Amino acid sequence: MTRLKWWLGCFCLAAVAMAVRADDATVDDEECRLLDIPKCHIHVVDRALLAAERDGVLEEVSVKVGDVVTEGAALVRLRDAIAQAHFKHAQERAGSDVNVRYATEVMETAEEEFE
Repeated sequence: MTRLKWWLGCFCLAAVAMAVRADDATVDDEECRLLDIPKCHIHVVDRALLAAERDGVLEEVSVKVGDVVTEGAALVRLRDAIAQAHFKHAQERAGSDVNVRYATEVMETAEEEFE
């Protein structure tokens, strides 16, 4: 019975200590103040996941550990040689009027044969 009282006393004492510590942990905004600490190194604990619309091979990384970045800033550049080649080929095909000239000749020939 003595051990039970001792354990209950320890439990109650721990509960009171936790309640007092929780009350001390809350701080009003008025009690907060700014500190000027020279030569202080701060490490960011929060990390952000980065995602790209497309996968690819990194061509260039323009930031290093410790750099300050803003939202929307380009952090890396993907290798785009194949995409550039596809784009150039598509531009050449779009600028070509071979199909239009061929279709016009076929239509004119068909009209002459029809008459």
